[in-house]
Amino acid sequence: MMKLNGKSVLHFLNNDSHIDKRGYLLKKGEVNKGWQRRWFLLKGNMLFYFHNCHDSEPIGLVVLEGCSINLCATDTTTFSITFKFEASRTYHLCAENEETCLSWVNSLQRSSYGYLKAQVDRMQDQVFLLCTA
Repeated sequence: MMKLNGKSVLHFLNNDSHIDKRGYLLKKGEVNKGWQRRWFLLKGNMLFYFHNCHDSEPIGLVVLEGCSINLCATDTTTFSITFKFEASRTYHLCAENEETCLSWVNSLQRSSYGYLKAQVDRMQDQVFLLCTA
């Protein structure tokens, strides 16, 4: 289990570093099973969500490590974030259209440390091959 320091997370959220993606999505509730419109902000491997775009403190945070992002087979605007751990929650999200959905899925898939490390490793291999050729 990962523990996060609330002050550190809020500092990371509010500093001037790059925001990778932001926008409204519908999120299916865990307790209330209906769809709720939420403002999402992706920063690094952290997906914050808020009641609306004017809120300064998030109502939730999803750390995008050890998860898979999957498109729904029956709806082109819906996707899920599923964690590999048994007792973990699955997040169901819905975009306003297929293009926005695919954009979110691509951004989320590229946000994990594992993905970024694999990209760096691949580039280092290419540089090594170029330097030894």
